[in-house]
Amino acid sequence: MNHKLEHESPLNSLTEQQLDEMINALDSSYSADNQNRIKRNLQQKIHSKRRRFSRPIKALIAAAILLVVLPGTALAANKIWEAVTHRDGFLTTLIVKNNNADNKHYQVKFSYLLNNWTKSKNSEEISYGDPQKVESYFSALLYRPKDETKIEIPNSKQFDQKLINGHTVYLVPKHRGNEQLFEALVLFEKEQRVVQLFFGSEVSKEEAEKIITGMSLTPAAAGQAAPEIALDQLYQQARKIPSILQANNPRIKDFKTTFTQQDSKNSTVRIEPLAVNISKTVPAKFDLSKDAAINPDKMVASDGNLTPFEGELYRRGDGKKTIDHKIKSLTIQPYFCEIKLKVTNDSTENIEKFGINPPNLKLLKSVDQQFVLDESVYSSPYQGFAEPVIALPHGSGEHDYFTNIGSLKAHESKIITYGYLVINPQDYKPFLQFDIAGRGSDDLNSPNYDWLRLPLK
Repeated sequence: MNHKLEHESPLNSLTEQQLDEMINALDSSYSADNQNRIKRNLQQKIHSKRRRFSRPIKALIAAAILLVVLPGTALAANKIWEAVTHRDGFLTTLIVKNNNADNKHYQVKFSYLLNNWTKSKNSEEISYGDPQKVESYFSALLYRPKDETKIEIPNSKQFDQKLINGHTVYLVPKHRGNEQLFEALVLFEKEQRVVQLFFGSEVSKEEAEKIITGMSLTPAAAGQAAPEIALDQLYQQARKIPSILQANNPRIKDFKTTFTQQDSKNSTVRIEPLAVNISKTVPAKFDLSKDAAINPDKMVASDGNLTPFEGELYRRGDGKKTIDHKIKSLTIQPYFCEIKLKVTNDSTENIEKFGINPPNLKLLKSVDQQFVLDESVYSSPYQGFAEPVIALPHGSGEHDYFTNIGSLKAHESKIITYGYLVINPQDYKPFLQFDIAGRGSDDLNSPNYDWLRLPLK
């Protein structure tokens, strides 16, 4: 019998010291009293009979400890990776412990995509989608866990844990208004990485699982690898982002106020608002009726008329103890706003490949001398608080959210036109946000931004 144990048990290849370490290594989930009691009993048995224990018997004791004391874990002495998932109210949390983080680089590849899906042109994103369907998409984040870190998924009522293509997967259904969508956490233990996937509401659970099945990580050079994010980075950023634009900010301009900005090469550009037109019809030159990405729910008819649609108003929960709930049903009347701007190069040097980036429309609520980016109430079908802006002309002759007007010679002027849909204005004030140099900032009051306040109706 001893020979059989010696031959079959992989624990018998360990040294005396390794066996002792394994016996003494107990999982921290047990109380201190239980740990001490188990250690004391085992040590008494082992040390009192150490000379009479053969290696197979000691190995058998070690195996028993692993089965009884540490169920479902790896060898405690060598454990470098552990993932635990738990729920608290509507919050699903994945806790990843990794004591052996490395600096390797990987590409995230997908062998299964839905018809008409294309990859995002943004090199900093891992994202695929159908440009003609707003909610037919998915995006991914690649994490390199270090020490003990957390990923939190709010607004979830449950999660399904399963094995897909050899990887542990947590598929988490989420609720947004009257829609259901999915997130997934995929554990790559061999590579010591986690991939989080976000699926649009038009992607079914079955399609999401097929996408996950076709996902793989492949080693890559640093310059070709997918961008990696520290697990808590997004949450740290979210806590830092101010959501208030001070009403007395000198960079807020009323419409028809001329202002200047500098581009990335410090050339001065003068922006002069000329005219604004607000109506319930989209001009033919913008041709939004066939653009699903800008025309959600077919609110723009083929003749350009903006048709009212039935929606629902929701109050957002905290995603942990409370979930989004419906306030009331309502009829939403969208309208279209078109503005003309004159852009002049006030410098003595030519400006090449000039563009205004990004011409974002932000809907801010006026509260106590502040403009608040308030997302506590939203309409469903879901609409964000940065509405799409379409600019003409575009360097390639197409609509875009980026106004590429080619080059501007010294002292040259050009007229550009912005058009945008306001879908559910309620108590919000629309602003165009200008950042010609493209420096960006999480702070709405940053000197990088100028804000052009627009008439609402």
